[in-house]
Amino acid sequence: MIPKHVLLAVLFGLLGVVPARAGASPVVYTVFNPVAPPFPFVFFTYDSPGFITTDTTVSAAQLAFINPLNDITSVQFILHSTDPAHLGEEERDVFETNAPPEESRYFPAGTFESLGVTAALPGSFGAPNTRLSVATPEPFSLGLLCVGAIGFLTCRYRVGSGKRSRPI
Repeated sequence: MIPKHVLLAVLFGLLGVVPARAGASPVVYTVFNPVAPPFPFVFFTYDSPGFITTDTTVSAAQLAFINPLNDITSVQFILHSTDPAHLGEEERDVFETNAPPEESRYFPAGTFESLGVTAALPGSFGAPNTRLSVATPEPFSLGLLCVGAIGFLTCRYRVGSGKRSRPI
């Protein structure tokens, strides 16, 4: 017979797999440089509630990760650039407290709304090797994480309350 706490952990884990709203799933935007000396680095990561479909400004507090070597204050995702050299392309601007205060990258149209890794277009400011990764978290991994967390808490509760589980 399966113990109650195992069934409960599986149930809550499966609830973590089901999206909260139909048609809306989280999207992770990661900007990284795969060939920067002396090693590859991630510039920032933004966990968006869905695909970016309108011009969006994100404060530093909303970013899931900021490279500690950069003093980012905000990031702008612009769907249609007004820059004459990249008219209509998608633009990502990073504002920092250090110089230069703005760093722009241009990507092909549709990049913000499709999964995959895309290189910045030629003529983008700064390091030409910048990549934008657009991904969604894998639901099965989230479910396993929930099951593990609930199992851990259950074991901790049993040990803390003085109850001993049967040896396997």
